[in-house]
Amino acid sequence: MGSSLDLQERAEFYGFTDPPFSLAPDPRFFFDAATHRAVLDTLTQSITHRRPITIVTGAHGSGKTMVCRTLVERLDGRTFSCYLPTPVTSFAELVQTMLVDFGVVSREVATAGRLANQSPHRLLGVLHDFLLSLVSVGAGAVLIVDEAHHLAGELLEEIRLLTNLETEDAALLPIVLVGRPELLDLFGDEETLAADPRIACRAELQPLGQGDVEGYIAHRLDVAQPRSRPAFHRRAIDAAYAFAGGSPRLVNQLCDRALAIGAAQRSAVINVEFVEQAADSLTSREPSSDGTRWSWRRLVAPGVGYPTT
Repeated sequence: MGSSLDLQERAEFYGFTDPPFSLAPDPRFFFDAATHRAVLDTLTQSITHRRPITIVTGAHGSGKTMVCRTLVERLDGRTFSCYLPTPVTSFAELVQTMLVDFGVVSREVATAGRLANQSPHRLLGVLHDFLLSLVSVGAGAVLIVDEAHHLAGELLEEIRLLTNLETEDAALLPIVLVGRPELLDLFGDEETLAADPRIACRAELQPLGQGDVEGYIAHRLDVAQPRSRPAFHRRAIDAAYAFAGGSPRLVNQLCDRALAIGAAQRSAVINVEFVEQAADSLTSREPSSDGTRWSWRRLVAPGVGYPTT
């Protein structure tokens, strides 16, 4: 991604208040692409209607964590949230984390280990009482587990059992499981997954389209508020799409490196040559199976808007 000197050079030359293409999932940089908006809307509806389990899948770098962070940021004041960026290792740890995040138990008490002697059953009872108290005041809670494809089978089943905490018509604790496509394999085959009454909704993050990539780049530059806004040439954007294949993570990595090259050359325009150099620097780090270096241009298919020859 470039050295600290690269970062300083970019910030000084373009005058960014924040790095526009950082990989950190900052909700301020959330781009309202159709696929991300659709998933966010699905999650909002699932939480509002207190549906048991919603599963969101997407390839590595598709923006899953950004969607999670943005969802938490946009929840109303009546919804308590527990967001796990990575799965916990035990059910007891999971319940303790929820009690802390929901504000039932102070972080100091948990850190001091004063919950260690409490049985999971006892802690679950405390959680249940809290969730019931929310219903009476028109409030609710949600559990969001990111990287859920790493969940151990036993822990996944215990999480699914949390859907037994319910009223007559809704779940007390809507659960959102977010992960790579292999997350679905943890539930068995497609027929078993479709028949599971606890799985209320499924959504999938798709890659950004070519038009989305152009808007995505412009949006992140706008949020970063540069003193002198760099202009990405049309062919540079086409090349970025060709390289990234619609992956927000790859677009970030590529544009960040292209900006470093542009700053080094004191250029207000990010042209296609800068993007090519950035792509080559990112892909030439790993040798192929035969030990030779490979070029990203071999991945570019005709019709993506950037010439392959």
